[in-house]
Amino acid sequence: MRNSMIPLFMPYMPELPELDDILHSGALAYGEWTKKFENALREYFGVPHILVTNTFGNAITITLKSLGIYEGNVIASPMGCLDSTQPYVTNGMEVRWADIDAHTGSLDPDSV
Repeated sequence: MRNSMIPLFMPYMPELPELDDILHSGALAYGEWTKKFENALREYFGVPHILVTNTFGNAITITLKSLGIYEGNVIASPMGCLDSTQPYVTNGMEVRWADIDAHTGSLDPDSV
């Protein structure tokens, strides 16, 4: 029987034919490849504007600042890294921890 669990600490890495070109381009932060990716996402979602960031923390920080959210509670898992919760605390919000479900790796609804 095959294990159907999702590994918590092993990122999925698809085969990307242009990966070497991207990694050795010298422009990982915001270069030609990022612009192509943003254009593809804009087309896919049918939206006029889109922005990709290099970390989840940066994405959350930009979102909170753009929406003017400076207070409130956030429910999070202690399984996440500091960068996933620090933007909330820095922005004046309170992080409330919830346990995870051992079978799914997601937040346990009873704990929430």
